[in-house]
Amino acid sequence: MIETMKEADLKAVSAIEKELFSDAWNYEQFLYEIRDNPFSNFYVLRNGDVIIGYLGVNILFERAEISVIAVKKEYQNRGFGYKLLQKAIALAIQKGCEILSLEVRVSNHKALDLYQRNGFVIMRKRLSYYSDYEDAYEMAKPIGGLDAKDFSD
Repeated sequence: MIETMKEADLKAVSAIEKELFSDAWNYEQFLYEIRDNPFSNFYVLRNGDVIIGYLGVNILFERAEISVIAVKKEYQNRGFGYKLLQKAIALAIQKGCEILSLEVRVSNHKALDLYQRNGFVIMRKRLSYYSDYEDAYEMAKPIGGLDAKDFSD
């Protein structure tokens, strides 16, 4: 089940983040996103009572950006990343966004494959994007946004 991230979830989310990423967000960064950032939408994915993944999407006018998406190692390759990605796409559509974007490590072949299978295309390479100087691909998926007919009487 995917639900809105709460402060009580942050210990588990931070532990997953630390396990998966060399440049992990810390507890305070997640806390800021769920408490103080008016543009952020953060969710957790539960398997029973256990948090196994999470998603962050920032929405600013016609643009949506996935700031973070992660699934606990032992739950990867089971379709959970796909579920989180579908949540991000649905949110962007619901909010009338024209584009959904993200950055991904060039070495993260599993994620690249998932994104490409779901309509994301590589827009450009961002050199030395991560703290360990690995490059990132900036990827985007056209969503469509609001049509002119949506504003007619």
